[in-house]
Amino acid sequence: MSISRLEQIKSKLRTYDEASIFRSIEELGSRNAVGPLVPMPYDPSKPFHQLTTVRCNVSSISNEMLAPLGPAVHRNFAVIPPAWREHQDMLQFIAGEMLRSGMNFTLVTNHSNVVDIALVLGALRLELATLIGGEEFSQSSGLIISRGIATTKADLSNLGINMPTVEALQLFANIFFSFPTTASVRSKNFPAELIKLSNELTRIELGKFLKPGGRLLAVAPSASKDIFLRDRVHMQPLKNGTMDIMQGWVIPVAVTLDSSEPPACKVLPWRIVKSYEDCHQTMRDIAHECYRQTLIPHHYYDKPSLFEEAKANISKLRRS
Repeated sequence: MSISRLEQIKSKLRTYDEASIFRSIEELGSRNAVGPLVPMPYDPSKPFHQLTTVRCNVSSISNEMLAPLGPAVHRNFAVIPPAWREHQDMLQFIAGEMLRSGMNFTLVTNHSNVVDIALVLGALRLELATLIGGEEFSQSSGLIISRGIATTKADLSNLGINMPTVEALQLFANIFFSFPTTASVRSKNFPAELIKLSNELTRIELGKFLKPGGRLLAVAPSASKDIFLRDRVHMQPLKNGTMDIMQGWVIPVAVTLDSSEPPACKVLPWRIVKSYEDCHQTMRDIAHECYRQTLIPHHYYDKPSLFEEAKANISKLRRS
């Protein structure tokens, strides 16, 4: 992609009122303000509050400094590391490819909270400590996360940490922002061009990041969010943009940390994804494993019409 296209996109994004857009994003991001995450006001001096910023480079800390963060962020973090330890051959293969700048990997999870994917990624870095240095791992790893996270800060008083959530995530990964296109986002009437341009800019930055090879990209698609409706968990269909990212080696992880579910984590067999149907099947496998480990039915819908039909039926049941 040419530099001129980059500048063209950024020039158009600068025409939007950032403070106004931030307020709308903040309303969506409020659902992320749980646990140690609290709302953060708009600050034009912060790069991640600027619409032209879709990538924040890793700053990196030692494994010794990273280790306490997981338990501090979530009381159920302890279920995640053992899930990685069950796959020593895979860990060695991943480390080898990252060290040799070989193939890329995509780590995909469901999630009840937006930080679940960060906990899974952080645990992976710690489990790879004997195979690849923490800083080297972080330089080659990325995390795609909703721009809504930029409206929060992490208050970890027990560790003496109170900082923007983005800056906390930057301690162990490169951060890429996505602009979700779910129904809740559409309800805020964001300009369609803004969403399109922002996500195009993200794809450009992701392409530059992935090009050298040996990269690991972690993503918890907005469509994979655990939505509790009438004692069941529902996951919306993946968007095409997410499925495009998933092409290649994929490591699926089923994680249930929410208080309404038994805490559990399972790393599923890694696989080569070659089509959209492979992506849908990966999410079905994650949903099935979540059901198996929690005994709470989890449903993944591969078509928007099926998801909307399920919501409509549930609404009827609630009214009856």
